[in-house]
Amino acid sequence: MKCPFCNLPEKSGGAKCACGFPSAGTPEEKKAFLSTKMIVLRNEVDQSERHLQSARYMIWGVAGLALINAVILFAGPAGSVYAIIPLVIGLVFVGLGVLFYKNPVVICTVAVVLGFFVFSVSLASLVVLLVLGIGLYFAIQARNSARKQDALKRLTDTL
Repeated sequence: MKCPFCNLPEKSGGAKCACGFPSAGTPEEKKAFLSTKMIVLRNEVDQSERHLQSARYMIWGVAGLALINAVILFAGPAGSVYAIIPLVIGLVFVGLGVLFYKNPVVICTVAVVLGFFVFSVSLASLVVLLVLGIGLYFAIQARNSARKQDALKRLTDTL
């Protein structure tokens, strides 16, 4: 038989699974265990939401840098022809920031790939890629926390 919490095979005759779930316990003990796990997971989800917000700010920051670069190039002696490229890049990153909460992992992945192709010229560009990569990591962590919370809610509802 599998543990309803961790989905691993239970030891026969054990009162608790290796994860601590009271398999042979009363429904009250099971609900107490799950509510404790729910509180811990809620804190993790809150932290993940803050990380998602940070990832979105990172995308906005890259957009701001590209738009500032476009303004500097537009005002400079080179003319407006060279300002079009960073302007388009900045607008694409603004669009990614706007659509961020639709699917954060996909948006962060697109931002990292786009950043790799666009900003792979200098050392400062590597910092931008690092920032976008951290944003992708935060988005993946938030998605995993949300999945854990949904699974725990379904398990709690079955008890």
